[in-house]
Amino acid sequence: MIVVSDTSCIGYLLMIDNLRLLKDNFNQIIIPEAVRSELLNLSSKYNVKRFLDERWVEVMSIHQSILFDQLSKQLDERESEAIVLCKDLNADLLLIDERKGTSIARSLGINTIGILGVLLLSKRKGIISSVHPVLNKLISETTFRISKELHKKFLQQANEQ
Repeated sequence: MIVVSDTSCIGYLLMIDNLRLLKDNFNQIIIPEAVRSELLNLSSKYNVKRFLDERWVEVMSIHQSILFDQLSKQLDERESEAIVLCKDLNADLLLIDERKGTSIARSLGINTIGILGVLLLSKRKGIISSVHPVLNKLISETTFRISKELHKKFLQQANEQ
């Protein structure tokens, strides 16, 4: 399975020291150069360098400059490069949380999953026994936000309400 990631899922999981959810679910993650650069700009307390040196993380450059030029008019560089990389590689999945980027990726035929989807997948695979503690940590220790309605619906999907 070819999985490309934008910054958001990686960043959030770095902040709560739970990157194993990506490794255990996907075995390998491919990120574009722009995502690598943004991750390196995170606080030094998150040990980004170690993450980028992991064998299961691969950094790649994009090739479709025309698509990138089109996308970058609507999205930031990281989202644009991640979507283009998905198209370049014919990837199976894009890890992305931003609504507009998700919508555009899906309109281009790219399957997407966000941080909440990663948590549900982790529970279904038995990687974690409950999404609740991880979600609470995301909310309390990062800038991740979720509406009360979505929070309730998510916990129902995880059979934790």
